[in-house]
Amino acid sequence: SNSVVSSIYTVNDSTDTRLIKGRYLLTRIKQHEGLFKSDTGFTIMYPDRKIFWVDRLKKRYSNEPLESLDTLDFVSGFYFLRQKALKTGDRFSLRLYDGDTTTTVPVAVLRKEELALPGMRSADTLVVQPAFAESGFFKNNRDLLVWFTNDSYRVPVRFEATTPLGRVVAELVSSERVM
Repeated sequence: SNSVVSSIYTVNDSTDTRLIKGRYLLTRIKQHEGLFKSDTGFTIMYPDRKIFWVDRLKKRYSNEPLESLDTLDFVSGFYFLRQKALKTGDRFSLRLYDGDTTTTVPVAVLRKEELALPGMRSADTLVVQPAFAESGFFKNNRDLLVWFTNDSYRVPVRFEATTPLGRVVAELVSSERVM
């Protein structure tokens, strides 16, 4: 949140994910929302079929079995969506672990939409809706919609989510190609 909003209600969340050689998925989730703070992390160890979870603030940890080898975290699930050949009407599920629980998240490709972008540009997009459950990292962010460009790049150009404080919209304002 910006300084004006933070004076009333601070929101400063971050997620950092690293996939190491397709064998280990390391994720750290830091949240600061109002009075709530957390700093958790987990490592999904695919070869060992287990998950190591840690809560750095409460000094707790656990080892859990990995139920399925197709389990991802939210960030990798997002990249998985970008790699899929999507078309209107598609429905599928992602298995996501968020440090609290493993959940199956239904995903629907709702529609094609011409989206006006900053700088008088427009883009053909696909509107995708992951349906998050009432628990876990996204328990307070329902009705999430993501606009991906309808091309081979699948660039995320817009997000909308309903939170306890209202609707949040994020739009891509610029990008550059790195060669």
